[in-house]
Amino acid sequence: MSRIREEFRTANEKFAARSQRLRHHARKRVHEIRIQGAGRLFHFQLDGLERVENLLNRAPELPVVSRVTDAAGKLVHRGLEAVGAPPLADYDSLNVRDVNSALRDLGYVELLRLHRYEETHKNRKTVITSANQMLARLEKAPEAPVESPAAE
Repeated sequence: MSRIREEFRTANEKFAARSQRLRHHARKRVHEIRIQGAGRLFHFQLDGLERVENLLNRAPELPVVSRVTDAAGKLVHRGLEAVGAPPLADYDSLNVRDVNSALRDLGYVELLRLHRYEETHKNRKTVITSANQMLARLEKAPEAPVESPAAE
């Protein structure tokens, strides 16, 4: 009877360990997909707006485009302002220390926005490096839980 209990306990531990590995794998994939999707969406939106802006700048060369230049230009300008705006209030008045301390509270897309804004405006290397480090931390998948040796 004790042998059966021990086998049952061992089987239960193996099942629990496998279940834990599967849950971790699922969490890891969800995390990766969420980060990749958010980044792709941000870059897709930004790229699309920049392409339309480029097209509108060439309006004199393209008679068909020149008919909608004013209305489309306003929409694109608003879109680029929204995508390109820094995620922090009064960003331009913040020093490097203030920006770096605020980075911890930003999400992935907000960090992408901040990174792009910093590159196109003040281009402070320490802020860009800190933003890159935070982006890398957020991109990193969750660590696998430590398993007990009996669960192998």
